Amino acid sequence: MKHRIIFIATLIFLSVFCVYIFSPNITSFDSRWTIPIAESILRRGDINLDEYPELVQQNNFYHILTIRDHEYSYFPIGSALVALPFVWLVDQTLQPILIHLPHLK
Repeated sequence: MKHRIIFIATLIFLSVFCVYIFSPNITSFDSRWTIPIAESILRRGDINLDEYPELVQQNNFYHILTIRDHEYSYFPIGSALVALPFVWLVDQTLQPILIHLPHLK
């Protein structure tokens, strides 16, 4: 019985994973700035995208608002707030690795 549950759970996981990987849909555009905003909150304590001018330019200023010489995402920051603990965890995990592999930064 236990092996059957594990088998079914694995099968469901692999099915969902394959659909996700091979789906022609790409990231929805309102989440484009989620990680940069979360990093900005963690590193600078603000929600602007001033520290990412190259990224903003590469994305053709997609849904960027300029307010008092600061660049902000047009979209709400809720997803960035939800992502904060995960971004923090990745930063904490990768910092020791990046010290020894600076070319990956």
